[in-house]
Amino acid sequence: MSVRAYKLKEIKTEESPTFNLWNNETIYYNLVDTEQLDNNGGGLITIQEDSINNLIKNIKSGDIKVKQDESKKNILFILQKMSKQAENDSYIEYYCY
Repeated sequence: MSVRAYKLKEIKTEESPTFNLWNNETIYYNLVDTEQLDNNGGGLITIQEDSINNLIKNIKSGDIKVKQDESKKNILFILQKMSKQAENDSYIEYYCY
């Protein structure tokens, strides 16, 4: 079986970013597959809704600690926004640049 690659004609993004890979380390280290990114940290990433919801649950239970310089409340707000964005397809794609 072959897998064909198609050139992208257009990538449309939201007006403002959902999160920042460099500043939101809790999200980066727990949800981002760094192999999807290029050497500069850019590229398309896919995050599963289940992974987002599991991270929310683990932060709330204390199993995963939010990085020291991040606000737990802010990270949970971002994660809930991400979960909402993913709920129609059970995953969400982000263009990181």
